[in-house]
Amino acid sequence: MSYLGPNNALAWAHFRLRGGWSRSAAFAGGALVVLLMLIVGLTRLNPADASRILYGWSTGLLVLQAAVLVVYIPGRISTAIRQDIQTKLIESHRLMPTPPLEAISGYVVGAALQPLLLSAALFLLGVYTCHGAALELSRWVMATGVLLAFAGFVWVLSAYVSFAARIGPALMFMPLFLLPALVGGTGGLATLPGVLVLLSPMIGQSVFDLRGVTAPGSVPTLPAVYAIALAAQVYFAAICFIAAGRKYRSSDAAGVDALLGLLLLAGWTGVTVIGLRGWEDYRPAAWRGWDSGAGARVIASLIVALLFAVTPVAASAWEHARWRRHERLRDPAPMRRPLPAALVLVVATLLAVAIPYVEPELDIPQFRARLGWSAGVIAVTLAGLYFLYAFAYSLRPRAGVVAFLWVMVTWGGPVMADLVRFGFADKPDAEPLATMASGSPLGALVILWDDANHRRALDPLAGLILLAAINAIPLAAWLTLRLRERRAAGALDAGVSG
Repeated sequence: MSYLGPNNALAWAHFRLRGGWSRSAAFAGGALVVLLMLIVGLTRLNPADASRILYGWSTGLLVLQAAVLVVYIPGRISTAIRQDIQTKLIESHRLMPTPPLEAISGYVVGAALQPLLLSAALFLLGVYTCHGAALELSRWVMATGVLLAFAGFVWVLSAYVSFAARIGPALMFMPLFLLPALVGGTGGLATLPGVLVLLSPMIGQSVFDLRGVTAPGSVPTLPAVYAIALAAQVYFAAICFIAAGRKYRSSDAAGVDALLGLLLLAGWTGVTVIGLRGWEDYRPAAWRGWDSGAGARVIASLIVALLFAVTPVAASAWEHARWRRHERLRDPAPMRRPLPAALVLVVATLLAVAIPYVEPELDIPQFRARLGWSAGVIAVTLAGLYFLYAFAYSLRPRAGVVAFLWVMVTWGGPVMADLVRFGFADKPDAEPLATMASGSPLGALVILWDDANHRRALDPLAGLILLAAINAIPLAAWLTLRLRERRAAGALDAGVSG
């Protein structure tokens, strides 16, 4: 197999379609000459401030590198894949003897090679500006390396999203927009340490601060925080790479099955644990003056973990629906038995509730009790989603829109109703979120882990009962459908035997 180089047909074809070596080298060389003339001209016009000008250009070139590597190249990768899908050309590619993983590599390399030549020219120009600004070359090399490693992760993620994106599952992340209101207006990256672990260019003293990447005179080494971030990026990129290969092989295939979904959730739990334990090392230096609080970080990370847990649960429901259909039709084609749904639900719940357990700054009363209640909230929510997906997949091949509407109504509805109640409340000590909001997993997790307004006085049992009652609706629908299927199968067998 050839993942790189001219032996990869897709990579070479996309590179040639964009002009090949001659056009790429001409553009990169022309940009290098123009920028070099501009930089030299500015330093000649103001020689007294030459060092300051060159330092500014060094930072500007690094920003331009980021724009090329992290913004422009992913857009090209996505365009190449989506264009082949829309024109049905990908069906011709699938007939070629090209392994799926090699094909994904071809899309990435073919779209990225031409801009990478421009990036190499910018790197050489940065070597000149750093030397003129008296910056150590090791700082420039390390900053570019960290940026390139992060860009590789983004490229693979862009390839997978281009194959697998559906508006239903994508919009399931809409509840994240409620985070600022739920946790006191401190939403965003400050409440998601796991995301910061993956955003290696922004970690600690950002790589864009070229005076603080490494100590002057030191031997260039990779700090532990960047090494861990690189390992996390490789982990998630590998999952997305495998999932994209499956979607390339067949448009109807599940890119992320139940096992990969659990690995994805485990990865999120892992980077969140790392971010929570090393919060002072990972948060950007610009945020040193304020803190979102341990409670807000736990709540936001738990909610995102719940969203990640939807992936293996939905995949498990889809796999079991296919398996039942396979058995009902007595299809002789071999098919692997899916993982037990109960096992998927238990593992997903345990991975999610591991997040508050490792927060070193979270010191609240009845910690273990809240951990147990959180496990109940997450388990009931995921079980309801499983039966919803199982019911939908029994009737139609896609369930994204149905799941999205369910999440918006059952997750956001109780919270919004309680906020409306709070808006009309006459009592000055009224709580924004109370029993009604605890019928939503979002509201229940906030109530359990946010002590800002002494919400621990609320009884979590009432909220869990309400949550269970809501999630019993898809269970009842699924049981009714299964009963009808069994009656129909029994009647068919009786007719055949008679």
